[in-house]
Amino acid sequence: MDPQGCGVEFRVLGTVEIAAGDRVVELGSAKQRALLVSLLLRVNHVVPVEVLVDDLWGESPPPAVQATLQSLVSRLRRAFGAAAAGSGVEGPRLRSRDGGYVLESAPARVDAVRFEELVAAGRRALVDGEAATAAGSLHGALALWRGPALGDLADRPFARGEAQRLEEVRLGATEDLADALLALGRPQDALDRLEVHVARHPLRERPWGQVMLALYRLGRQADALQAFQRVRRVLADELGVEAMPELRALAERILHQDPDLIAPPDPGRHWTGDVVAFLFLDAGEEEDLARVRAVLLGEVESRSGEVVGHTGTAFRTAFPTVAAALGAAVAVQRGRRGGMGTTDRRGVRMAVHAGAADRRGGSWIGRPLDRTARLLAAAAPGQMVCSHVAAELGQDDLPQGTSLIDLGEHRFGDLARPERVYQIAHSDLPADFPALRAYAVSRHNLPAALTSFVGRKRELDEVVSLIATSRLLTLTGPGGSGKTRLALQAAGAVLGSRPDGVWFVELAQIRDPGLVTDEVVTSLGLLPGPLARSGNPLDRGLCDHLHDSRLMLLLDNCEHVVESAAWLAQAILTRCPDVTVLATSREVLGVPGEVVWKTPPLSLPAEQASSVEELTGSDAVALFCDRAQVARPGFALSAANSAAVARICRRLDGIPLGLELAAGKIRVLGAHQVAERLDDRFRLLTDGSRTAVPRHQTLRAAMDWSYGLLPGPEQAVLRRISVFRGPFTLDAAEAVAGDVPPESTSGAAFEVLALLTRLVDKSMLSVVGDEPEVRYSLLETIREYAGQELANAGEWDDARTRHRDHFLGMADDWATASDYWNWWSWLRSLDADHDNFTAALEWSQTTGDDDALLRLATAHWPYWYWGETLDWRRWLVDAIGRCVTPGPARVEALIALASLLMRSGAEPARYQPLFAEAHDVALSLPDGQSVAQVDFYRAHVLLSSGDPRAAEGLLRGAIGRSTNTDFLGWCHWALGWIALTDGHDRSAVEFDTALELADGADDESLRAHVGSALALVAALGDDPDTAAAMAARAVRSAERIVGAPRVLMMALAHTSQAAVLSRDGRAAAPVSRLLRILRDMGVTHWADEALDVAGLVLADRSPREAAVALSASRPIGDGDGRLGPMRERLVHCGSRLAETLGPQVWDNAVQRARAMSVEQAISRALAALILQR
Repeated sequence: MDPQGCGVEFRVLGTVEIAAGDRVVELGSAKQRALLVSLLLRVNHVVPVEVLVDDLWGESPPPAVQATLQSLVSRLRRAFGAAAAGSGVEGPRLRSRDGGYVLESAPARVDAVRFEELVAAGRRALVDGEAATAAGSLHGALALWRGPALGDLADRPFARGEAQRLEEVRLGATEDLADALLALGRPQDALDRLEVHVARHPLRERPWGQVMLALYRLGRQADALQAFQRVRRVLADELGVEAMPELRALAERILHQDPDLIAPPDPGRHWTGDVVAFLFLDAGEEEDLARVRAVLLGEVESRSGEVVGHTGTAFRTAFPTVAAALGAAVAVQRGRRGGMGTTDRRGVRMAVHAGAADRRGGSWIGRPLDRTARLLAAAAPGQMVCSHVAAELGQDDLPQGTSLIDLGEHRFGDLARPERVYQIAHSDLPADFPALRAYAVSRHNLPAALTSFVGRKRELDEVVSLIATSRLLTLTGPGGSGKTRLALQAAGAVLGSRPDGVWFVELAQIRDPGLVTDEVVTSLGLLPGPLARSGNPLDRGLCDHLHDSRLMLLLDNCEHVVESAAWLAQAILTRCPDVTVLATSREVLGVPGEVVWKTPPLSLPAEQASSVEELTGSDAVALFCDRAQVARPGFALSAANSAAVARICRRLDGIPLGLELAAGKIRVLGAHQVAERLDDRFRLLTDGSRTAVPRHQTLRAAMDWSYGLLPGPEQAVLRRISVFRGPFTLDAAEAVAGDVPPESTSGAAFEVLALLTRLVDKSMLSVVGDEPEVRYSLLETIREYAGQELANAGEWDDARTRHRDHFLGMADDWATASDYWNWWSWLRSLDADHDNFTAALEWSQTTGDDDALLRLATAHWPYWYWGETLDWRRWLVDAIGRCVTPGPARVEALIALASLLMRSGAEPARYQPLFAEAHDVALSLPDGQSVAQVDFYRAHVLLSSGDPRAAEGLLRGAIGRSTNTDFLGWCHWALGWIALTDGHDRSAVEFDTALELADGADDESLRAHVGSALALVAALGDDPDTAAAMAARAVRSAERIVGAPRVLMMALAHTSQAAVLSRDGRAAAPVSRLLRILRDMGVTHWADEALDVAGLVLADRSPREAAVALSASRPIGDGDGRLGPMRERLVHCGSRLAETLGPQVWDNAVQRARAMSVEQAISRALAALILQR
């Protein structure tokens, strides 16, 4: 057949293509090719959209799947048009019809169709004795192949069955061509093809017979008999079976030089079509074997089948159709007890498969018989199974009452791809059977798990994916992190893809690095002697042995023999191209091409989570509960213990070993008692499994093992950095580590960075964070262990002092910096190192260093002021009382304490004396900036007490004393507020000056304050667009400031006020966000402003809720701190609401508001706003 006559050709025997003559049309993505294949498999039939979606995307279609599919269809139509252009022949058409799409095309356009037609013609010619015609047809058929059927789409579920079927026909065609060549007297040509064929498919018995015959006809009788011995060994080693009787008979004839062997083989009987259906049966322990035989023979006779083999209780039968084979199987199973259903599963198991096979010497030969045997071996007694190909061919003509149950994909024997297996079920027969006994494609020595594998689905999927793409994958992590268990689970998951197995090599017990290779050899079940013969090193002999193997080695616990393990892994990977290595180690191997995957702790519950519902989804909690139930049956997560369980999981960093040891204590303690005793975790977490390796029997033993593997300099750095609380920087580590002792054996000295790098590589230290500066972190268990070693080494006081001095230096640098008032960058440092600064404060207090305590406490006050925290009550009061030395630090401390007291609502008598003392101390200092700063804060006191003129005087004086850009900006911002409150136009001038200074100093906090004020100025000036723009800028600036939620609250409060004053309808979003922040943080500052705006926003659509919100805010009146126009809006709105609601409803709303706490009013207002959207 001439494909050129069709114009456009579809090629699926290899990479899926569209061709026109010598021109190939670009199809683009794999999805485009998948769509074409899905349509070609049902050419000239409508394919419903849902089928196409399932074929292309499975269970994960994109959100707009219809639009995506239409786009793919459009592109495919354009490809058809491009292919047909200039051909002079009408091209294929892709039409939309009946809720789907149909590809209308002449079948001959598809190379697979032409291939099968040529194969069928060749086989007919063989039957008719026309060997030359047969050879020509078969050669032409095989020439159409360019690669594996359906190319990269062959493993797609919808295409797999067709790809396997085509491959089966291809293999049969190759063997048919060999028969034709032998019949033509061309045994050498046949042998040339067959030697490659049997090398790729060594378990196909038919081509081995052809090889034997070709060799014999070439005068190589001895080689022919040796070929028979080779196939016997292959079948025995791989499958544990003997060669088929026909092959043994051929060997016997060759041995005796049967003269008939020089004649072409008798083609024998062929059924119509290319596919033969095989039903294999094993009666096993069936008591009434005679009845089974009788029923089977009756079905074979009535369905035009034949018995092709019979040994003991096993029968091999062949049928012209899959439907006939399935019908026979069901009939035998139902009839073996006289037609009665039974639950006795001692008896008959059956398997049905179909494929291209041929008859030689009175029997059927071909790969389908091997596959059928593999399926039969996997089935349980009483069970009937069939292959995917048989299911596809027989599903439309099943016996009445019969259905097919998908058992999933499995690997059996030598199958090149996984086989999807189906159970043949009938309503009269049992349906529940044990899991299939998958034939041992991949041998292994993986130990059976004694406990359940809990959680880590995402991690397992990721590791399995990396194994598929990496030659060497190393799972790293600290001791007890679950590396080995995860690796074993992943190894089990990839067994099916490693024909020569997955082999577990336990290196933990090896003490001599020179024995690593011996352990690998032993784990593979080999003997070192034969591998090291002729004086070869053992590692070379091992690599020679593994050269052609397709296996994976799991090298477990490499850290103590890391150099030897790395050297051997590199040798194997270099010399054995199909071997992969999965390693577990606390230290990376350092081999080229190594992919390092850090084993994370088990997922923890959220920081504040404590309820049963909130702990759901945490792998750490799941593991603890699973192991606790083993220790004490009946244990369950409950409201009574959930908070304690969460605390245990967090304190133990989600490390599986620690969690399992802690769960073991549930046998004698409650969860709360375990949690309370974790401060001494190394004494508590003992008594692990007696059969575990010694280092996993206690938490201390695990840490001792890891610490003992570190050289002296690394131990010293690990000890000293244990004083850090939370993540730390490289600068901090270098300051705290101090002078590191040289390595004891070599005397080499190391930089701290190099030692930190080694600790990271050895899983003792983690890298956290990202740009602009990465940080390092210790797990709490490692930190506590290293801290104990620090104390044992007598280095505790020195390390704590160096730690305190580093953070004191940071505080001093900020206090003396020219951009001191641009404190938002300092807030980021305080937020990032909050726990470390707290530790520095504690050490200063413990050691009685009062000056350091005062300087550190003073440096914290912006964080305390803007961060809504109460730590200042503990530290500032104590520091001021301890250190009375006059100086800038004391001035700043007095200002800080006074400001914090004023913000907290304290009486003026508590903070005014502090400002006065700060002023007196500042006057005694030579620096005028100190006096200016005190006057700035004193001005705020005067403003709060209703004396704006005096406040303005202090601010003007402060401006005259200072040259600091940031400070001047803040002074002009305060003057702007005085003017704005008074209703003066000069407020805009002051704010503009402040904004210019803020931009010059790049001060985000000042920008946020000034921008929100200018939004109010614009709103009052009837310029809503400018008000909105300034408000948005202010909020963006506030969002950039880490650790200062109060700045964002301020910006949102003024933004929402500006919006209601502008009457532009934009106030709901910012006030809702402000209310949500107030609710979530549990604070009330800016609550009055938020409730004011909420009431105004709700007035039109929810008047009752508006009345409650307005009544919950502070009373309206002169001196209430509100801007005049805002006060007027509120008074007008309240009057209108009272009139709308009536006196009784209004009074009820007022009473309800007064009975609420501020927190309740915030939550109610937020809920009302959400409902109004």
